[in-house]
Amino acid sequence: MQETATWLKRTSACLLVAVMAGCGPSGDSRQAVRGTVTLDGQPLAEGIISFRPAPGTSGNTAGGAIRQGRFELPAERGLPPGEYVVQIQSYERTGRTVDTTDDPLGGPAAPERVPIRFRQTGQLKATVVADGENVFKFKLTRAGS
Repeated sequence: MQETATWLKRTSACLLVAVMAGCGPSGDSRQAVRGTVTLDGQPLAEGIISFRPAPGTSGNTAGGAIRQGRFELPAERGLPPGEYVVQIQSYERTGRTVDTTDDPLGGPAAPERVPIRFRQTGQLKATVVADGENVFKFKLTRAGS
């Protein structure tokens, strides 16, 4: 039970940072963004996705939850047209009870499902357009981790 609480606290903190970073004033029109995430050919059960402006570009940062391999950011929380780098995280539920006395976020991190290369900025990219649908498919693999 504490493991689930730890995962939820960490996920909530990451989502809050991603969403708040994308909440600043913007003169450009935000676009709805949606898509799918698979890991080794299977939908990623749950996780977090974040979009950050590519180096050398400007724009908002936005993110949201991945559930059953799907994510969706409505236009009001979406992204202005442009180039973005994408980060995906998903923690493994182990069922272990963790000691929360030394960590204000609730104990040690649960193991990550997603290889580090997909959690680091720069590996995955997305281009958001103003005149079309912004649907992205991220096919992640553990091979070569």
